[in-house]
Amino acid sequence: MIRIFGLTILCFVMNISFAQSINDFKALRSSGKVPADFTTKTTDKYETDLKANKDGDLDKDFFLSTRFFIDELLLSGRILFNEKLSNYLNRVAKYTLRSESKLYDELRFYVLKSTSVNAFSTDQGIIVFTTGLFAQLENEAQLAYIIAHEVSHYTEHHVRESYVERQSLRKGRGKYQRLDYDSRISELSIYNKSNELEADKKGIEFFMKTEYDINQVFTSFEMLLYSYLPFNEMTFDSTFFSTDILQIPGTFFPDTLNEIKREKNYDDLNSSHPNVEKRMDAAFEYIGAKKTRGELKFKISEEQFREAQNLARFEGINLLLAEREYGRALYNIFLLNKEFPNNRFLDLSYVKALYALAKYKNANRYREITEKPKNIEGESFVLHLFLDDVSREQLNVIAYRHAYDMALKYPNDKIFKRYEQDMKKELAVNSRISFEELKGEPYSEYILNLEEKVIEFDIADSIAKVEASDLSKYQKIRLKKQLTAMETDLESGLTDSGSDYYIFGLHDLVQNHNLIQELEAIRKEYNAAEEAEIEQEKLNEEEGLGIDNIVVVDPIFEQYRLNNRRDLKKSEGKKIDMTSMYSKTYPELGIRTQLIDSKLLDTKGVDEYNEIGIVFQWLEEVMNHDEIEMISSMSDQMEAVKTKYGTDHFMFTGVFAYKERHEASVIHFYSILFFYTIPIAIADLLVIHHNFELVAFSINAASDQIEFVTVDDVNLRAQPRVLEAYIYDVLYQLNHKKK
Repeated sequence: MIRIFGLTILCFVMNISFAQSINDFKALRSSGKVPADFTTKTTDKYETDLKANKDGDLDKDFFLSTRFFIDELLLSGRILFNEKLSNYLNRVAKYTLRSESKLYDELRFYVLKSTSVNAFSTDQGIIVFTTGLFAQLENEAQLAYIIAHEVSHYTEHHVRESYVERQSLRKGRGKYQRLDYDSRISELSIYNKSNELEADKKGIEFFMKTEYDINQVFTSFEMLLYSYLPFNEMTFDSTFFSTDILQIPGTFFPDTLNEIKREKNYDDLNSSHPNVEKRMDAAFEYIGAKKTRGELKFKISEEQFREAQNLARFEGINLLLAEREYGRALYNIFLLNKEFPNNRFLDLSYVKALYALAKYKNANRYREITEKPKNIEGESFVLHLFLDDVSREQLNVIAYRHAYDMALKYPNDKIFKRYEQDMKKELAVNSRISFEELKGEPYSEYILNLEEKVIEFDIADSIAKVEASDLSKYQKIRLKKQLTAMETDLESGLTDSGSDYYIFGLHDLVQNHNLIQELEAIRKEYNAAEEAEIEQEKLNEEEGLGIDNIVVVDPIFEQYRLNNRRDLKKSEGKKIDMTSMYSKTYPELGIRTQLIDSKLLDTKGVDEYNEIGIVFQWLEEVMNHDEIEMISSMSDQMEAVKTKYGTDHFMFTGVFAYKERHEASVIHFYSILFFYTIPIAIADLLVIHHNFELVAFSINAASDQIEFVTVDDVNLRAQPRVLEAYIYDVLYQLNHKKK
């Protein structure tokens, strides 16, 4: 009894701890020592694995392409290790493979921050699960089966076999020799499906050695079938955007839905996987009357599974916001609010999504970031339909209402205040709202006043008085029109003011906080500041930015051969050499450069690894926003990075070196007409010309705006001294001030 009581207390404390940590959720981070998979040079992996290879069907291109491809993913900063999700994944994997301990020791399990629902294995023994998959999983047994399936791809050498098969297809060898292209693709598809069914069968063998419920193999297939939908299907609440003051009529949220169309026997002709019905039938046939060991949905820990599931779902919102999937983010926020009400992270994400939608609406780029409702299946259709129909004015009021309310709810939280201030500016400058339209009274009070006016107002009597007056014909016509329009307005106010709900949505601020005067002042100030900003940009072009501290983020070097293929080994070596040029001190410039570089990671570099992920996700979002001046959804995550390096300035740079021969042209034709110019023409056609392009741009993390761009196209070989000269010039442009 005492033990049971103690266990209950422990679970209660754990749940409180989890609720507290997820309330202040920011983003998932790797921790601990950086694994060797991340710190070993890719070239070293390639050479080691190529030397150890005993499979004559595998060529060096296989090892080059696979090692460099997986390392680009590993070094992206988006892989998770030594944290809750990957630790839990490893515990379930270890149990699932408990009868194959040597096999488990060969494998490394990681989690990828991605909204896609996926898992994959490599021939190196690296197995990756996405956060999107964790968000969709229903129980631990499903996770165990997918682990077993992916491990089977590794044990059956499917990655290697698929490469050999694709090479045979490309070269038209073996069974592909006499087939046309479409037939070859069809044959390869059949081959891939065969691999999947084999991995299902082998996976079931592993799975049946555990105590998990065998029925979860089939629910895993169903989970994957509907994984394109949100992680839950729940009727959308028509009051989701409403508050005590802002009331959106329920007519904007109809009951009709787009039905869920996916069936188990969908057409899999062009898919690498058999459809779910075929996989279920094959699994059922294989299991047959075999005895299974257990009926468990959870073996390691249901609490740890739920925590991992929720962490993945919260991370999914971060990813959806950065990827500009604002409608999907809002539906996920709606779902999670049911379980986690008054959650700071969800409240902030809610503000970010509405703010971004309003920004894109005002910039006339709304179609970039919204989905056509006809393409949305299930319960989230209603939300997407509302977002599709909402007007510019309505959306701006909704976004500002919630930004203001959340800033009031979190008075000491600067990020909420920042969104509120910028959304107020958006309301003033770009919403196209006529400030006089905004009402200073609640909708209910407005209707009551209208009813009184209608009772007091006799339109026929007023028109008769106008006609009997001494006014001119034109004055009479104008007054009668005004009276008729007033009557129409009064009647419509009583019968159909639904679309005008937004004009009452800020009535408390109009009435008690001088909102209209504030908006007018902001608009006036903006117009004056816009002229000053144009002048400042001209000065910056003439004088430089005067940056004295900048972070250089993971410089790129791409070396291309004559055939336009990347020279992967040489690119890695030259990237490492180039990195030292950016870390070098140039005292005469007066600019400090700090490096975050994936190729400089050591076992203690987990903070730098996480920073790479944050900064590149931020970069991608800022680049997608392009010329829209707005706060990035990653801005709050960038705060810690800015603080650590003591600067707002982050530079992204790359060198693209290539070789080429000049193609024959009219000039060459004329040259061979004259004997003495023939050698020159031939030499020009045969000589290999070396060129490189250096691209560099800087983003200001305080404004989330690109502040500097330069591109140099150089007709020289990318020798160290030449490169350093151009790098020096880039830093000079960032730093110098005209005296």
